[in-house]
Amino acid sequence: MTSKRILLSGLLTVLVLWGSSCGKGPETAADAERAKVIELAKAEFYKSGMSVKDHDVTAEEQPKAGKWTVWFEQKGEFPVPGGRHLVEVELDTGKAVFMRGE
Repeated sequence: MTSKRILLSGLLTVLVLWGSSCGKGPETAADAERAKVIELAKAEFYKSGMSVKDHDVTAEEQPKAGKWTVWFEQKGEFPVPGGRHLVEVELDTGKAVFMRGE
């Protein structure tokens, strides 16, 4: 009985340690920068009269150009003409520029 208890205890410990290592680790500087850029882009998007909740958001870093490109694509089963908008965020200044979809 004691050996079963020890075995179960050891197995539980391994599972807990494995589960905690699979969780999200500490945020990196790149993750923090991406989150900040997305928030700046969302604010600019909202100022343009658009609803963020109706759009999927993706961000791409353009290091050679010194900016981030943040895409806002209208949610739906099929792409909507004119439903893909863009906000460019400059890395140095944080300046955001909204560009409406066609």
